[in-house]
Amino acid sequence: MKTAILSKAAAALLSVAALWLSVTTAPPATAAPSCSVNDSRSVPGGYLVDLRCGSNTHTAVGTTLNEAYNEAAALGQLAAATGNACSYTRHNAIPGGYIVDISCTGGYYHTAAGTTLTDATTETRALAQLAAGTGKHCAQSRHNPIPGGYVLELQCTGGYYYPAAGTTLTDATTESRALAQLAANTGKHCGYTRHNPIPGGYSAEISCTGGYYHTGVGGTLTEAFRRARSMA
Repeated sequence: MKTAILSKAAAALLSVAALWLSVTTAPPATAAPSCSVNDSRSVPGGYLVDLRCGSNTHTAVGTTLNEAYNEAAALGQLAAATGNACSYTRHNAIPGGYIVDISCTGGYYHTAAGTTLTDATTETRALAQLAAGTGKHCAQSRHNPIPGGYVLELQCTGGYYYPAAGTTLTDATTESRALAQLAANTGKHCGYTRHNPIPGGYSAEISCTGGYYHTGVGGTLTEAFRRARSMA
């Protein structure tokens, strides 16, 4: 039997809002000090910019040349702030978008998907930021189309998996990363279990450690899943 859950109301909503803002904030367009562009060129789906900052090279891709530069500059700033130096290694087109892989200090690789090449790069960089802040290293392990959107799963250090659902690949990746952040913050591990179409939208359910289940509803699959997560 599912254990009854009481919503954490305002505190949970504030936490979710803060996390969502951190996810959607555009990367800065200013590189770290002592940087210079080594190379820029077109690649399938967009552009690549190679930025040299001191002894580190930060390569990134994006849908536009501006976005590729912004992402390379953001990697430079991440390295300057945390010591975690990362650079693009490869990307591929997949159903619904793209997948991007970066390598970072310590031999770690972070892989994430997104609807656009920029989305995928931004999400991959966010995984590097998660690792720098929490020591939790994650990479995408699988993704699948489902009715109403996608389900995507990140595998993280410690052998934990965080499946999540969203209307787009970007949304599903963002939600999976949010579950990894939740685990780093609270020790609570949660993942997608199922979703259903309902009048006006969708319901989505997650299960968490301790045998708890949380169900949310929304006009889109992303909204339903995000509300379920906000109750965890």
